[in-house]
Amino acid sequence: MELSLAVDSALRRLNEDQRAAVLLKVYQGFKFEEMAEILGCPVSTVKSRLYTALDVLKTVLAPAVL
Repeated sequence: MELSLAVDSALRRLNEDQRAAVLLKVYQGFKFEEMAEILGCPVSTVKSRLYTALDVLKTVLAPAVL
């Protein structure tokens, strides 16, 4: 339960574009090409948003996991 709250809090720290990328890829399993179509941007932008978001999440959640 505590980890779930930490993940929710960390997701709220992301901007809307980053959060959308994480939700589409991690929670809904879309491919990058599908995400690009849904979000209306190039695949390279989707990847950039996702990897930046994952770096933020890793930094924010690292203390919660230990």
